[in-house]
Amino acid sequence: MAGAAVVVTRESAMPEVLGDGALYIDPADDDSLYAALVQVLDDPALRAQLGERAAGRAGALTWDAAAARVEAALEECLAPVVRT
Repeated sequence: MAGAAVVVTRESAMPEVLGDGALYIDPADDDSLYAALVQVLDDPALRAQLGERAAGRAGALTWDAAAARVEAALEECLAPVVRT
């Protein structure tokens, strides 16, 4: 699976979704966006590394994995309370 290098802010759920598969910038700083884009475009090794990490993150974020986490959370919430 191939991934793409991503440049994104830390706003909303992006860090949770992308983890170390992205280059993060300050959304209020135009220069940080420019610098990150130049860095990704000029550094093939970084671009490949970010792409590999992004692909790994994408492989972990499947509907089956989400359903398993929801099921586990529901089972924990619905388990009878044991009182001693």
